[in-house]
Amino acid sequence: MKSKKILFVHKDFVTSGGVERVTLNLANQFREDGHKVSFFISSSLTEQEVEIINDFDYVTATGGFFAKVRKLSSFIERGKFDVVVGAKEQANILIWACYLKNRRFTPVLARHCAFDVSDQKLSPRMLKLLYNVYAASGIKIVSVSKALQDYIRDNTFFNKSKVSYCPNPVVSDKIYHLAQNNTENFQFNEPYYCSVGRLCEQKGFDLLLHAYAQAKQQNPELPKLVIVGEGPDKESLEALSRSLGLEGNVFFAGFNRNPYFIMKHSEGFILSSRHEGLPTVLIEALALQSAIVSFDCPTGPKEILKQGELGYLVENGNVDALARSIVKAYKAPIKYAATAASEYGYKVAAEQYYKVFSGA
Repeated sequence: MKSKKILFVHKDFVTSGGVERVTLNLANQFREDGHKVSFFISSSLTEQEVEIINDFDYVTATGGFFAKVRKLSSFIERGKFDVVVGAKEQANILIWACYLKNRRFTPVLARHCAFDVSDQKLSPRMLKLLYNVYAASGIKIVSVSKALQDYIRDNTFFNKSKVSYCPNPVVSDKIYHLAQNNTENFQFNEPYYCSVGRLCEQKGFDLLLHAYAQAKQQNPELPKLVIVGEGPDKESLEALSRSLGLEGNVFFAGFNRNPYFIMKHSEGFILSSRHEGLPTVLIEALALQSAIVSFDCPTGPKEILKQGELGYLVENGNVDALARSIVKAYKAPIKYAATAASEYGYKVAAEQYYKVFSGA
């Protein structure tokens, strides 16, 4: 593909966010393929966030919605960007508003989860309306899983063909290298399960703690549980762990730049999310050949785990079933080939995006 100027637009750039990690992976592959990549972040950044994004040209914007639209529109025109890619809904809305004024770029709006999830500000009805407006405007929409692609198409009335599936870019040599090297000096001298993600309602760590408490009663010999990540629910989750009598069994490891080492050396990986788009961390666990137990939440786990062939797939939200599967997986982990996650490689994902950019 001919070299392009590509701009990513984000509402914010949370250090431990899965969407942010996927975007950086994609941006790095685009740059390696010879494209010019920049970022527009519609909020201020912390020092830690600046450190993560500093390899790329970027600008930030503060103020109200219309001020951000003006700044983004000016930046697009000044930078003469060919493609502008949105991630998260505020970013998508900003791009749509700019596209109404200036149609000299190709907008690509990514959606990472269904419309009816519980922890978003916009109602499902409003999101459905928005995506119908995007589609009617001829804007290209990217879903991160095939199930999500079907969901968005089912909820739009115009230009359904504008909704494409592009896998998340997750697997690279970097993951395997980091998995073998304890770069963050993680210390844990006992066998452990692990779970990784932002400590928020969506990720379901409260459900995991309840399930793990039950599993520990069923088999006291189970490994400890290490939870990697930061987020707004940290204090409430630590309190819940104490109330369930899990002191000494559950450890909150905080944010870690190298979760791959922790995942690789665990006894298994557990995903307890209430909803996802295509859970990056589950693909990473698959790439590292972890023994996996996952809720069958919408959307992604069933697709990634091939209907349960590659890991224990549990009815979404069923804490009792999750507990039983944790116990079962310890005795009989499901094993699979090292190539199971190959379809989520950086190059594979980038090629799918190039098809969207070109209209193929």
